[in-house]
Amino acid sequence: MMFPIRSALQPTARRLALSVATALLAIGFAAEASAQTAPAQPVVPKPAPKPGEQAQAPQLISSPWTKLCSTDKEAKKEICLVTMELRAETGQFLASVLVRETKGEPKKTFAVVTPLTVQLQPGFRVVVEKQPPVNGKFTICFPNGCFGELEIDADFVKKLKAAQGVAIQVVNQAGRPVSFPIPLAGFTKAYDGPPLDPKAVEEQQKKLQDEMQKRAEELRKKLLEQGGGTPSAAAPK
Repeated sequence: MMFPIRSALQPTARRLALSVATALLAIGFAAEASAQTAPAQPVVPKPAPKPGEQAQAPQLISSPWTKLCSTDKEAKKEICLVTMELRAETGQFLASVLVRETKGEPKKTFAVVTPLTVQLQPGFRVVVEKQPPVNGKFTICFPNGCFGELEIDADFVKKLKAAQGVAIQVVNQAGRPVSFPIPLAGFTKAYDGPPLDPKAVEEQQKKLQDEMQKRAEELRKKLLEQGGGTPSAAAPK
């Protein structure tokens, strides 16, 4: 199920947290829906590294930073969301982040969506390069991810603009810390620039999904070759 981006950008005071979560998830739902309707591909186990050989770090795919704005009909103020999404090269969802602000108000929101395999009680931490970590709390979980947020100000946004990346740290169900590296390349341009048209965002989503499917297929073939097998015929469309 997909949530309309336009409606998610028009929250009431009582539905603020839920609306932010919905908007954050909506950025990635188009790619998720496309993946569910794509032909099934065989699961290929990743071969264990040979003696003396280091395991290769998984490749990550980040969507472009995207800015969407709309006017809250009740408050009559413009609300803008600047967001991006992180996925594995297989297309697996890893994390989404979002900065939300209302024109004329000093308080802003930094929000995240992480996989369901996290412990909610410890919350999450946001680490902007060498800056001290900032703690946030999870507030609600959806079928495909858990939403958390923390209040930020203009100074925090300046730190994001000056940094090259930010880490979202959580604790998984096994009690182990997990860190999601979020690149900040393009954040300043998106934040200071004009908002995108929702149709342009949909085109970006489709382009990202096509890229993820291409990389997943290349990875599948590579793993089959390393395992000594041959790729099976693609499923009929």
